Amino acid sequence: MQRAGCLFLHFGVESGFGRIIAVMKETKQNHKWWNQAIKAFELCKESKISTAAYFLIGNQGETEIDIEKSISPSFC
Repeated sequence: MQRAGCLFLHFGVESGFGRIIAVMKETKQNHKWWNQAIKAFELCKESKISTAAYFLIGNQGETEIDIEKSISPSFC
């Protein structure tokens, strides 16, 4: 993608916690979804493609700690 001119990708991560994703009913395979999200960021980093992540916050049952951990830059 970089060779084609892609410099930046935006990802809709939603949340970094499986239980929040389950509440949102996005997927029943939360662990697979999260691993795929991390892999996507890693591949972009290896290819020197900048990234941005979009999170939905304030979901039912989500705490401030959940939000802080979700948006922590350490996951990418």
